[in-house]
Amino acid sequence: AAGRSSSKAARPRGAAPSAAKVAAEAARAQAAATGRPVTVGVRELRQNQSVYLEQVKQGVAMQVTEHGRVVAVLTPVPATA
Repeated sequence: AAGRSSSKAARPRGAAPSAAKVAAEAARAQAAATGRPVTVGVRELRQNQSVYLEQVKQGVAMQVTEHGRVVAVLTPVPATA
């Protein structure tokens, strides 16, 4: 295609969500249904930061685990008046 210098293929509009987004939404739904907090491993969080931080912005609290032990809790910042 003339005028295109990028070697990356263009993403089609309306493309399916990434596997990370699907997994994060499933974990969020399961946590809401069971009343348990959303848990994410350090590696998964690091690889998909934007997905999980978007959920935290939307009000979801998450426990971050390392080798099966909770090492951090991510919570949304309280809204200011």
